Amino acid sequence: MEEQKNHEDEIDLMEIFRVLWKRKKIIIWGTVIFTLISIIISFLLPKIYKSDGFYLLSGKGLSMSVPNYKKYHPLFTNPETFIKYVKQQKQLNSDDIESLVKSIIKSEDLSEKIKPVYAYSKADLKELAEISKDIKNYVIGINLSYEYSDPHKAKIYVEIVSGFIRDSFMYGRIFDYIAENYNISSNNLKRNENSIIEINFNIEKTLNKRSNIKQILKRYPQSRSIEQRQLVSTEKGGYRYLSPIAQLVGIESMLADLKTSLEEYNRQKALSYLKYAFFKEAKKIVKVEETGTKLFEKTYQLKDSFFKNIDLKNSVNKEVYNKIIINLDNYNHLFYETMRFGSGPTLPDKPIKPKKKLIVVVSFFLFFFMFIFFAFIIEWWVNNKKNILKK
Repeated sequence: MEEQKNHEDEIDLMEIFRVLWKRKKIIIWGTVIFTLISIIISFLLPKIYKSDGFYLLSGKGLSMSVPNYKKYHPLFTNPETFIKYVKQQKQLNSDDIESLVKSIIKSEDLSEKIKPVYAYSKADLKELAEISKDIKNYVIGINLSYEYSDPHKAKIYVEIVSGFIRDSFMYGRIFDYIAENYNISSNNLKRNENSIIEINFNIEKTLNKRSNIKQILKRYPQSRSIEQRQLVSTEKGGYRYLSPIAQLVGIESMLADLKTSLEEYNRQKALSYLKYAFFKEAKKIVKVEETGTKLFEKTYQLKDSFFKNIDLKNSVNKEVYNKIIINLDNYNHLFYETMRFGSGPTLPDKPIKPKKKLIVVVSFFLFFFMFIFFAFIIEWWVNNKKNILKK
């Protein structure tokens, strides 16, 4: 039984080789012709070049936190804003821009060209957590890449994307800086005004009390010689009060404290008012500027025009001026020195597509097996036709 089965298997295998040998011309020529066609097509396909670059977002003393990166990520992956930015730069012709519009439709189209690089991987954080729980992750920079049919334009695209990222961060950071300081100074101004009103009311009450004590002293001059006593207890002896003279001294001390507080609140009010006035003007810039570069430049220029006629010898004015200068200088350092290319953008010398060798190898095996299959179909069709004619 087993011998018969093995004999049948052997016959089937021989039949396969017989068909392959019989139809070898179809298999060989079909594979060769179609492989040659695929080679020709691979040479006709447009060449695609890829430019890469690593764009830094963090540097010495200034780091891009992960929450901040996620906060501003929608800004620099917005296709409409990106296309508008590209048109403003005027680095590309109308055909290139039209091609770009077709390729950048969704935010994902930009996201795939922008990959954040974190200071610590998940594995790093897991190991470092055992050493210190205070370690915080941040984004070192972004890996940028762009593919295009022209190597020079692929490089230009990477430069444009990096410029757009910086511009987006500039807009987001300065917008938040102006909005936050405007709200804080506005709230502080109102809070200080309320505190001043309250202190003035307390001063008025204290002055009235002082006036009343002085009237008592006039009516009872002997009270000046009464032993000074504080309210010690309300048990077994009733109340004990300070003498009018002692109370008067206490009132004067209280008035001195209130006046000191009033001076401080007036100072804080002046600080808040100057900040409020500056950031109120800055908000006007936000309403008309749509790019981060222009928004920052005009805010930076505002500090000079705003403080031009303000007396900077005054300590309050100087303090506000210095704080604004420090903040804007830090942003200037971040935008124009920290945020830059760490490497690249590269000018590719070899195309990444089409991959001719891969196309040839895949085509050869694909068509080889396809024509083997085709050979068996022809054999079956011929045999089937013969059987029909015999019948």
